[in-house]
Amino acid sequence: MVETQSPIAIGSCDRFLLTSSAVVFNEFDGGRSEEVEQLAELIQSGKGPQMIVVDTVARSMSGDENTAKDTGGFIRAVDYLIDLARSQGDPLCVLLVHHSKKTGEEYRGSSAFRGAMDFEYRMVKKKGQRSLRAFMYQDERLGDA
Repeated sequence: MVETQSPIAIGSCDRFLLTSSAVVFNEFDGGRSEEVEQLAELIQSGKGPQMIVVDTVARSMSGDENTAKDTGGFIRAVDYLIDLARSQGDPLCVLLVHHSKKTGEEYRGSSAFRGAMDFEYRMVKKKGQRSLRAFMYQDERLGDA
Protein backbone atom coordinates (compact mmCIF):
# COMPACT_ATOMS: atom_id res chain seq x y z
CA MET A 1 0.00 0.00 0.00
CA VAL A 2 1.21 3.51 -0.75
CA GLU A 3 1.60 4.98 2.71
CA THR A 4 1.70 8.74 2.59
CA GLN A 5 2.47 11.22 5.27
CA SER A 6 0.02 14.05 5.78
CA PRO A 7 -0.23 16.07 2.57
CA ILE A 8 2.16 18.99 2.67
CA ALA A 9 1.04 22.33 1.29
CA ILE A 10 3.82 23.92 -0.72
CA GLY A 11 2.67 27.26 -2.05
CA SER A 12 -0.17 26.51 -4.42
CA CYS A 13 0.77 22.83 -4.78
CA ASP A 14 -2.21 20.82 -3.56
CA ARG A 15 -1.22 17.48 -5.10
CA PHE A 16 2.02 16.80 -3.24
CA LEU A 17 2.38 13.32 -1.72
CA LEU A 18 5.33 12.12 0.29
CA THR A 19 5.70 8.41 0.87
CA SER A 20 7.32 6.99 3.97
CA SER A 21 9.14 4.34 1.91
CA ALA A 22 10.02 3.54 -1.68
CA VAL A 23 7.11 2.70 -3.99
CA VAL A 24 7.79 -0.54 -5.86
CA PHE A 25 6.55 -0.24 -9.44
CA ASN A 26 6.66 -3.78 -10.78
CA GLU A 27 6.08 -7.31 -9.52
CA PHE A 28 8.54 -10.13 -10.10
CA ASP A 29 6.18 -11.56 -12.74
CA GLY A 30 6.46 -8.34 -14.77
CA GLY A 31 3.07 -6.96 -13.78
CA ARG A 32 2.27 -3.67 -12.09
CA SER A 33 2.45 -3.48 -8.31
CA GLU A 34 -0.52 -2.76 -6.05
CA GLU A 35 1.15 0.57 -5.23
CA VAL A 36 1.09 1.55 -8.91
CA GLU A 37 -2.58 0.61 -9.08
CA GLN A 38 -3.23 2.90 -6.09
CA LEU A 39 -1.38 5.74 -7.82
CA ALA A 40 -3.49 5.03 -10.92
CA GLU A 41 -6.66 5.44 -8.83
CA LEU A 42 -5.40 8.84 -7.62
CA ILE A 43 -4.67 9.87 -11.21
CA GLN A 44 -8.11 8.75 -12.39
CA SER A 45 -9.75 10.72 -9.56
CA GLY A 46 -7.99 13.89 -10.72
CA LYS A 47 -5.90 14.00 -7.53
CA GLY A 48 -2.75 12.38 -8.86
CA PRO A 49 0.68 13.93 -8.67
CA GLN A 50 2.05 15.90 -11.61
CA MET A 51 5.60 14.75 -10.85
CA ILE A 52 6.89 11.51 -9.39
CA VAL A 53 10.48 11.31 -8.19
CA VAL A 54 11.75 7.75 -7.95
CA ASP A 55 14.74 7.76 -5.60
CA THR A 56 16.29 5.35 -6.37
CA VAL A 57 15.38 3.02 -9.22
CA ALA A 58 17.09 0.13 -7.42
CA ARG A 59 14.78 0.55 -4.42
CA SER A 60 11.68 0.89 -6.57
CA MET A 61 11.89 -2.10 -8.88
CA SER A 62 11.50 -5.81 -8.33
CA GLY A 63 14.04 -8.08 -9.95
CA ASP A 64 17.40 -7.52 -11.54
CA GLU A 65 18.21 -4.10 -13.02
CA ASN A 66 20.64 -5.81 -15.39
CA THR A 67 17.98 -7.81 -17.24
CA ALA A 68 15.75 -6.36 -19.93
CA LYS A 69 12.84 -8.49 -18.65
CA ASP A 70 12.79 -7.04 -15.13
CA THR A 71 13.70 -3.54 -16.29
CA GLY A 72 10.94 -3.76 -18.89
CA GLY A 73 8.35 -4.48 -16.17
CA PHE A 74 9.47 -1.39 -14.28
CA ILE A 75 9.40 0.78 -17.41
CA ARG A 76 5.95 -0.49 -18.41
CA ALA A 77 4.59 0.45 -14.96
CA VAL A 78 6.05 3.97 -15.24
CA ASP A 79 4.71 4.35 -18.79
CA TYR A 80 1.29 3.15 -17.64
CA LEU A 81 1.05 6.00 -15.12
CA ILE A 82 2.27 8.59 -17.64
CA ASP A 83 -0.17 7.39 -20.31
CA LEU A 84 -3.02 7.31 -17.81
CA ALA A 85 -2.35 10.88 -16.67
CA ARG A 86 -2.15 12.11 -20.26
CA SER A 87 -5.43 10.38 -21.11
CA GLN A 88 -6.99 12.40 -18.25
CA GLY A 89 -5.54 15.60 -19.70
CA ASP A 90 -2.99 15.94 -16.90
CA PRO A 91 0.76 16.32 -17.23
CA LEU A 92 2.97 13.81 -15.43
CA CYS A 93 6.74 13.89 -15.24
CA VAL A 94 8.60 10.92 -13.78
CA LEU A 95 12.15 11.62 -12.66
CA LEU A 96 14.24 8.50 -12.09
CA VAL A 97 17.27 8.78 -9.84
CA HIS A 98 19.69 6.02 -10.80
CA HIS A 99 23.31 5.49 -9.91
CA SER A 100 26.17 5.11 -12.34
CA LYS A 101 28.68 2.31 -12.40
CA LYS A 102 31.67 2.74 -10.13
CA THR A 103 33.61 4.18 -13.08
CA GLY A 104 30.99 6.95 -13.27
CA GLU A 105 30.89 6.71 -17.05
CA GLU A 106 27.61 4.89 -17.60
CA TYR A 107 24.42 4.16 -15.72
CA ARG A 108 24.02 0.72 -14.18
CA GLY A 109 21.73 -1.94 -15.54
CA SER A 110 19.97 -2.90 -18.72
CA SER A 111 20.18 -0.87 -21.91
CA ALA A 112 16.36 -0.83 -21.75
CA PHE A 113 16.71 2.21 -19.46
CA ARG A 114 18.40 4.21 -22.22
CA GLY A 115 15.76 3.17 -24.73
CA ALA A 116 12.97 4.42 -22.46
CA MET A 117 14.36 7.72 -21.25
CA ASP A 118 13.68 11.08 -22.84
CA PHE A 119 16.51 12.91 -21.07
CA GLU A 120 19.61 11.91 -19.19
CA TYR A 121 21.37 14.20 -16.78
CA ARG A 122 24.52 13.40 -14.88
CA MET A 123 25.90 14.78 -11.67
CA VAL A 124 29.54 15.47 -12.49
CA LYS A 125 32.40 16.34 -10.20
CA LYS A 126 35.33 18.18 -11.75
CA LYS A 127 38.03 20.05 -9.86
CA GLY A 128 36.09 19.66 -6.62
CA GLN A 129 32.90 21.22 -8.00
CA ARG A 130 29.70 19.36 -8.73
CA SER A 131 27.38 20.23 -11.56
CA LEU A 132 24.34 18.75 -13.23
CA ARG A 133 24.85 18.32 -16.95
CA ALA A 134 22.52 17.33 -19.74
CA PHE A 135 23.97 14.26 -21.40
CA MET A 136 21.26 12.93 -23.69
CA TYR A 137 18.00 14.08 -25.25
CA GLN A 138 16.01 11.10 -26.48
CA ASP A 139 18.43 9.34 -28.86
CA GLU A 140 20.82 12.26 -29.34
CA ARG A 141 23.94 12.39 -27.20
CA LEU A 142 24.80 15.93 -26.19
CA GLY A 143 28.48 15.36 -25.49
CA ASP A 144 30.63 14.19 -22.67
CA ALA A 145 29.28 14.74 -19.22
